[in-house]
Amino acid sequence: MRNTKFSMRCICVMTVTLTLILNGCAPFALSRRYLIASPYISQPPAQDEYASASAFVVSNAQTDNTTQSQKNVFDLSGDAQAQLIKSVAESVRATSGTAEIKTILGIFGTDITSTQEKTAQQDIDRSVISKTIVLTVEKSTKKQGPADRIAQIRLELTLDSPAKNIGWKSWNKFETEYGTVDLAKLTQNSVRSLTGGLSGGPKAHAGTPVTAELNANMSRALTEEVTLKQRYIQMSGKLTTSTVSIIQEGTVGMDMAGNNSINLQIQLPGETLEFFEFNAPESKNSTDSSSKEGDYSFYNVKCPVTKEDIAFTLSGEYLLRHVWFGSNSISEADDCICMIPGRFKNKRCVLLKQDELKTPYWQIVKSASDKNHPLSLASQGEEGTKQLRFVSYKAAVKFLDWLRNSKDAKVGKDGTLEMDNKIIESGEIFSLEIRRFESTSSQQDTEKKSRGKDI
Repeated sequence: MRNTKFSMRCICVMTVTLTLILNGCAPFALSRRYLIASPYISQPPAQDEYASASAFVVSNAQTDNTTQSQKNVFDLSGDAQAQLIKSVAESVRATSGTAEIKTILGIFGTDITSTQEKTAQQDIDRSVISKTIVLTVEKSTKKQGPADRIAQIRLELTLDSPAKNIGWKSWNKFETEYGTVDLAKLTQNSVRSLTGGLSGGPKAHAGTPVTAELNANMSRALTEEVTLKQRYIQMSGKLTTSTVSIIQEGTVGMDMAGNNSINLQIQLPGETLEFFEFNAPESKNSTDSSSKEGDYSFYNVKCPVTKEDIAFTLSGEYLLRHVWFGSNSISEADDCICMIPGRFKNKRCVLLKQDELKTPYWQIVKSASDKNHPLSLASQGEEGTKQLRFVSYKAAVKFLDWLRNSKDAKVGKDGTLEMDNKIIESGEIFSLEIRRFESTSSQQDTEKKSRGKDI
């Protein structure tokens, strides 16, 4: 009887223990960001102690807005080319010689837009400059463990120039190495079970041993499944005339160390220069007087002007997620962490050098003259003359070749070429040459002789 009571007590204790185990030993939640978080450290770290930031400027390719790609028949669609070839084949006789075939092939390569009406060049503002800046955040490997990561960063780009007419204008693109990635599924199972029973002989009586067993089967399976599919980075920013501020915040498992790029526009002070555009006559045998004398137009280019390099200072802050226990697992749910705030060391970066801001142009002057009296154009109904500035050496050569062939000081319907306030004579045309100039910070024209190529 005593054995029976003792066995019943054992069964009760085992049942209670099993219940406590099954209900109390739940696994770590996979969706947790951490298990335990200690307070922020009282003593802030030194600058760049755990992480550093740097920046470099990428030189963007300059686009010449004054040039247009020519089109020929090979730029037509496939159906249009087939129809054209069919029409040409029907019109050309089988007895045509080699010369006729070469003429037809030459026509295929000619500019089909040359006979169309050319639109006037629009004004250009070069005082607004776009630059791509690559921002790099790097961790210090000496101070960090294998599971440490930068959870948040804030970067600021502050212009050094005190001028009121220099400032950030806009941004249009921000790129990171992170994107939308499917992290698949994280699954964790936990099963607890216990079996037991109480049995004896078929006819139990006093003195007969009783075996304590728990016949009941108690089991519990705990399963948690987390599907992660989200954008890694949450980014916000602020732009003022003097400062660009970027804040990035990562999610579980994402380290903010790496490279980011941002496209920024900066507004500079500028001076306006007037440029000359000339369209040569299409045919020398044309009976139209305006066609013989060509067509011209003027357009304005706002050129940047500055007396120094344009630079900015990179500064910012970071928040380091330091793992002091639990770094041996790939999940962050069992991490014991400490958040460490820090600051990046300020770094100065040159955005634009002064030499980059000079706008080159070409003018036609007398070869033997030391004075800068460029070729000018006087138009009927307008007071004074306008200097002929060309956007490229090629454009200046094209006009000078036409001028030497025409041997006439008249341009268009009402334009007359002058030099030093005198109408240029036909004998002076062959003594002209092309020289290169630049708009400088002091708004003075600096002369550089061209070496016979487009520089």
